[in-house]
Amino acid sequence: MRTLAYVRNLCAHHARVWNRHLVIEPKYFKNGSDWGNLNTRRIFYVLLMIKYLLTEKDAGDNITKKFFEEWRKKIIPLIKDSFPMEEIRLRDMGFPENWESLF
Repeated sequence: MRTLAYVRNLCAHHARVWNRHLVIEPKYFKNGSDWGNLNTRRIFYVLLMIKYLLTEKDAGDNITKKFFEEWRKKIIPLIKDSFPMEEIRLRDMGFPENWESLF
């Protein structure tokens, strides 16, 4: 949770997060997925944490599911539109080649 609060504060104060090395590193997120090869100090890992929290079975009420679907509909195009054809920047944010399949 400290990592999420840290990233929230970076965003709230208009700090650059796209290639930032996160100072407050999240602990390994044990979710059953293969996230072990991802850089935990990049923003992509934080986006996956948010996705996991929104899709966790125990938190799966209809409001949360609707919110996740709206979030997913917006986040993928936002990333694609913000960084078109710029693989270097996506890598700088910790995005693997198959990043869309993880959302």
